[in-house]
Amino acid sequence: MYESARSIMSWLGDCAKVIVVKNNPVQWTTPLGLPVVQPYRKLGRHLIKTYLQVLTLQRETDKVMVKRQRTAFPPHFVHSLDGSHMVMTVVACKEAGLSFAAYSHLLHSDWAKLDKLLTKSNSLRLKHILLKLQNDYVISLKFFKWIELHNPSLLTLETNSIILHILTKNRKFVSVESILKKIIVSCSCDVNLHSKLFDAVLHSYRMCDSTPRVFDAFFKMYAQMKQLRNATYTFCRMKEYGFLPTIESCNMYMSSLLSFNRADIAIPFYNQMRRSKITINVFTLNMVMNAYVQLGKLENAVQVFDEMQCMGMNPFVSSYNTLITAYINQGLLTTAIKLKLTMEKNGISPNAITYNTIIHGFCKEGKLHDAFKVFHEMKRLNVDPNTVTYNTLITTCSQSGKIEKGNQILKK
Repeated sequence: MYESARSIMSWLGDCAKVIVVKNNPVQWTTPLGLPVVQPYRKLGRHLIKTYLQVLTLQRETDKVMVKRQRTAFPPHFVHSLDGSHMVMTVVACKEAGLSFAAYSHLLHSDWAKLDKLLTKSNSLRLKHILLKLQNDYVISLKFFKWIELHNPSLLTLETNSIILHILTKNRKFVSVESILKKIIVSCSCDVNLHSKLFDAVLHSYRMCDSTPRVFDAFFKMYAQMKQLRNATYTFCRMKEYGFLPTIESCNMYMSSLLSFNRADIAIPFYNQMRRSKITINVFTLNMVMNAYVQLGKLENAVQVFDEMQCMGMNPFVSSYNTLITAYINQGLLTTAIKLKLTMEKNGISPNAITYNTIIHGFCKEGKLHDAFKVFHEMKRLNVDPNTVTYNTLITTCSQSGKIEKGNQILKK
C-alpha cells in the first residue's frame, strides 16, 4: 500500500492532525490490547499572589498541543507495534520450538551441522540468530558470510542492516564498507534502494543498540561511489533524525562534488556543516577554496585561506598551490610569486606542482628566461622535474623559435 516507511509516518501524522482538530488527544489500542493516550496539552499560566511576591505556575489546560500530538504519534504508534510484534514473535518462536541456545552452540562448535538446518531456515530465523549473536561480532560475521555463500536469498535488507549495526558498533568499518558496496552494486537496478536501506537500518537501530556511524557509513559510501543524489538524500535523512556525519565523510562528499564541478552545491553544504557544528579541518577548507576558485570567486578563496590561519590551522602546500594556480590563471603572476615567498617564509617547501604552475605562468607571459630561472631553482632544491615541467618548457621553446634550447631539455 505504501512505497516506504516514510510515507506511512507522514500518513500517520496527517491522521493525528485530523484527530486533534476537534481538540481530542490521539489515542489507540495496541495489538496486545494495551490502551495508549498521548497526554500532550497546552500549558497555561496561573498567578499566585502572596504578600511577598507573585508566583507564576504552569499547568495543563484543556487544549491539546496540535504540533506535538502530530509529531509524536507516528513514532509512538510504530514503537507500540514493534513492542507488540516482538512479544508475539517470541511466543510464536516458542510454539515453533526454536532454540536460540542450540543455534549459538552449533555456530561455535560445528559449522557442518548448520547445513541440515539451512533447508528449514528463513529470513525470520536468520534475523533472530544474528540478534542473539550480536555481542560477538566475529561469529556474527562468520555466520553472515556462511549464509551469503550457501543461501544468499535469505539475506534481506533487514538482515543486512543487523550485521551492519553489529560491525559498526565494533568499529569494523572496512567490513561495513565491503558489505555496503555489495548491497549497492547488487541492487543497482532498484532506484529506491537508498530509501529502503535507510529505513531498514533505522528500524533496527534501537533493537541493536547501534551508533550513528552506521548512517555515516552510508553517506561516505555513496560519496565514495560518486552517487551524489543518494549521498545528498542520506545526509538530509540523517539531519532529520539528529544524526551528523563525520568530517571525513563530509570531505569525501565535497571532493566528489568538486570532481563533477559542482562547487555550487559544495559551498552551501559547507555552510550547512558550519551551522551543524561539524568540526572542520584543513582538508575541508582546501576544498572550500577550490570551490570558490571554480566559481571564479578568488577573493572568497583568499578569505577562507586567511580564516584557516586565524583558526590556528597550518595551511598545507596544496593550500598555497590552490591560490598560486588561481592567481596565475587570472594573470596575477607577481601576486603568485609573493605568495610562494610567503610560503617559504612560513616553512612550507614548494613542491613540483608549485614550480610547474609558476613556470607555466612565466611561459604564458612569454618570459622564458624567468621560467628557466625557476626551473634551475627547482633542480637546485632537489625538487624533481616531471613530465609537466619538461612539456611546458619544450612547448614554449618551440613556440618562441628556440628549437635548440628545446632539444637540449628533451635530451635531459
